Amino acid sequence: QIRDYLGQPKWDSMFSFSFVRNPWDWQVSLYHFIQTNKFNFQRRMISEMSFDEYIRWRVDEDVHLQRDFVFDRHGTQLVDFVGKLENLATDFKIVCDRIGVPAQLGHENASAHDAWRKYYTDTTAALIEEAYRPDIETFGYSFE
Repeated sequence: QIRDYLGQPKWDSMFSFSFVRNPWDWQVSLYHFIQTNKFNFQRRMISEMSFDEYIRWRVDEDVHLQRDFVFDRHGTQLVDFVGKLENLATDFKIVCDRIGVPAQLGHENASAHDAWRKYYTDTTAALIEEAYRPDIETFGYSFE
């Protein structure tokens, strides 16, 4: 939408970037964030769900692919650089160097939880793999 609003020449003259996250890790973090954020609109709905129930709900009712924010409907990458949360410090430095801004990255909205792999059963891991396959393949993620 921003590219369409600005026009292609203006869009092309600017540096654009996005950050993505491992879908399995993302869902653990999102589950805990929703559970603890009293202002989140989904909190009431999932507050009584176990993690397994949450994953089943997520993949059946509310899948949002990161790929859809990074590529247009024709498969063209919309941004100049895609960083990964798993490489956040390094990739954030790449962005800052490119735009000429010396910055330090803080950490907001952290949720306390175990390592993300501990939350999954074979079944729930497979559900995420199927539902988020476009993100997994596009950005090179795996459960391992």
